[in-house]
Amino acid sequence: MQLWEYFEAPALLTQNDAVTLLAQDDPLVLPTQDDFRVWSMNGLPVVSTTADIDLYSAPMLSRAIIAAASTHATVVVVDMSGTTFCDCAGLGALVRMYRRMGESGIEVRVVSCDPRVQKVLAITKYDQVLPVFDNLAEAATTTTLNRSPYHQAA
Repeated sequence: MQLWEYFEAPALLTQNDAVTLLAQDDPLVLPTQDDFRVWSMNGLPVVSTTADIDLYSAPMLSRAIIAAASTHATVVVVDMSGTTFCDCAGLGALVRMYRRMGESGIEVRVVSCDPRVQKVLAITKYDQVLPVFDNLAEAATTTTLNRSPYHQAA
């Protein structure tokens, strides 16, 4: 998939689809593109989200990272400090963006302090692929890492 295709990819489910699928009286709150905020900290673009990163929201995360990278910065910080769940689709999106941005000379850094998300990163050994930080301040002030964008997870 080309980078521009992430902007055109439709949502997998709508709010009405989720309610119908689950047959619940209370609506399920699904993340939207608005749940992925792109802002700047110390001149670095930051993508912040508290949404679960899964099959549904992974394309939204990818689009937000691409939008942040369009500022011509050399580092993009993905702040998932409020995220409590990340599945294999979410991890895949992070690693794909890390590699694609790396091909363009942009480093993607991840902030995650939730023990459940950190455990998933450790089990999959993606914490050895992605530069993962415990807090946003550390990720924003660290000098550029010399990791290869083609580093393969064990």
